Amino acid sequence: MSMNKIIELALIKETISKNSIGVSVKTETKTNLIGNYQSVSAQEFFRGGEKGLKPECVIKVWQAEYNGEKLLEYNSERYIIYRTYKTEDGKIELYCQKDVGA
Repeated sequence: MSMNKIIELALIKETISKNSIGVSVKTETKTNLIGNYQSVSAQEFFRGGEKGLKPECVIKVWQAEYNGEKLLEYNSERYIIYRTYKTEDGKIELYCQKDVGA
């Protein structure tokens, strides 16, 4: 992987609840933290493409800071976390693609 830099990001947790009249309402909770940004490898890019994904980047954060969120925000753009990988140094790699529906 190339281009490794320290970034500020927000993990986004979505919850759905019902309001007072029974309508489902989506709420987002953002957790700000620091991570390492890396470009995806060519292998990840092509394998993801075979599965209909468009891999964009890998963000590394501490495992203790990640709670299964499926979205993150970085540099005013929203990303979908499509897979994760725990590393031996206590971090987790978040493999991301841009959320085109945002």
